[in-house]
Amino acid sequence: MSDRLSSLARRLPSSLERHPARRQPRLGHRIAALARAYSGRRPRTRIITDSAAGLSDEVVASYRGYLSVVPMHVTVGGQVYNDGDPDLQQALAMGFALGQSVSTSRPAPGKFRDAYDHAVENGAERIIVITMAGKLSNTADSARLAAEQSAVDVEVIDSCSAGFGQALAVVSAADAAMTGRDPVEAAQHAMGSHIWLTVPSLDALRKGGRVTIAASVLGNLLSIRPILRFDDAGSISVLERVRHTDRALQRIAELGIAHAGEAEPGDVQVAVQHFAAEEAAIEVADALEPHTSWPVTISPLPSVLAAHCGPGAIGLVVHRAMHSKTED
Repeated sequence: MSDRLSSLARRLPSSLERHPARRQPRLGHRIAALARAYSGRRPRTRIITDSAAGLSDEVVASYRGYLSVVPMHVTVGGQVYNDGDPDLQQALAMGFALGQSVSTSRPAPGKFRDAYDHAVENGAERIIVITMAGKLSNTADSARLAAEQSAVDVEVIDSCSAGFGQALAVVSAADAAMTGRDPVEAAQHAMGSHIWLTVPSLDALRKGGRVTIAASVLGNLLSIRPILRFDDAGSISVLERVRHTDRALQRIAELGIAHAGEAEPGDVQVAVQHFAAEEAAIEVADALEPHTSWPVTISPLPSVLAAHCGPGAIGLVVHRAMHSKTED
C-alpha cells in the first residue's frame, strides 16, 4: 500500500461511527498536521460529495475549505429529513416498524449551485464532485445541471459506489487537493471497492426501483436471505440466495475473504456497515480482521442507503490498493 493510501487507511476508519468496544485508532496526527500546514492557504480545488458517502462531521471539518457535503433527503411517514440529521436513524427504524412509507430523493440542482457558489466565494478555481453510483440515484444529474451555471469549471465523477466505498474516493481526492496532487487521479485510484450486501427482504429495494419485482417476489416466496453485490458500473444485483441470517453473514464474509486473500494484508482495507444490526456487523468484521493490517471499520449505513435496505441490512466493503507498474 502506498504511503498516501496508508495515511488514508489510518484516518478514515476513525472518522466514522463504530462499535465503542472495538479497538480503533483516534484521528491520526497526520491529518492534524496537514490541517495546520494548509490552514493559511486559500484552496484552489474544492471537493464536493453527497451524503451517501456517510462522512462524519469530524472528517469534513478536518478538510475545511477543501471538502463539503450536499445532503440527500429521506422521507419517513411524510416527514422530510436531511440525510445526516441526528434523529434520522431512529426515525427510520420506527418508520419501518410501524409500516410507514420511506423514500429518498436527490438534492435539487440549486443545492449544488449553492455549494459551488460558496466554494468560489472562498477561493476555489476548480470544483470536483464525487457522487454515489449513478445507477442508484440521479444525484450526478443534479450536480451537472448546477455546473452549467457555475463560475468555475466543475467535473462530476460517478463513484459507481456508495457508503464507505464512495467515502474512500472522496477522502482520497480531498487529501490530494490539500497536498497539491491531482484529486481526480487520487479518486480514481481509490475507486473499485468490492461491496456485498445482505438484507432481510428485497421489498425496500424493490419499492425504490433498485432491484426487479421478480427478484423481490421470488425472495419473499422462498423466505430466503439474498446476497447482493455492486457491479463495476454501480448497479445492484442478486448474487446468491441463501436460507437463514447466519448463513448469509457467513457467505458475505467468505466472499470478502476470498477477495482480500489475493492481496497483502497491508493493501487491504475493510468496512462493515449496517442498519440496526451491530452484533451481526461485528461478527462479519471479526471474520475479516485477520486479512487486513488496518482496523476494520464498523459503522451505520448512511441513512439514504438504510432507507432502501431496511433494518438488519449488512454491507461489506473490501478495498484493495492498486499499485502502478513501477511499484514493487
